[in-house]
Amino acid sequence: ALLAAADVFICSSRHEPFGNILIEAWMYGAPIVAAASEGPSSLIEDGVTGLLVPVDDGSAMAKAVARLAGEQNLATGLAAAGRRQYEGHYTKEIILPKYLNLFERLTG
Repeated sequence: ALLAAADVFICSSRHEPFGNILIEAWMYGAPIVAAASEGPSSLIEDGVTGLLVPVDDGSAMAKAVARLAGEQNLATGLAAAGRRQYEGHYTKEIILPKYLNLFERLTG
């Protein structure tokens, strides 16, 4: 409920190896501003599915959040593109068979 109500999702993690929290934000349609740590950098296309800022740059993070607050079309577009990314790659129907296949291969 909180993600669905969010105007923006901020991921300021210095270390975020994959980014499940980003996928959850996409699922609920929240535009994302994230520090460009490993996971966010591999998932987010800057300016398309979210905004990336340098790690540990609070000023850049604040500017990106302010930009979304001032540019509603950008926020809406990022949220919609993120939701499409979620629907195309990360739904239960897509991920579950991949995990089952992995477990089958591992257990032989």
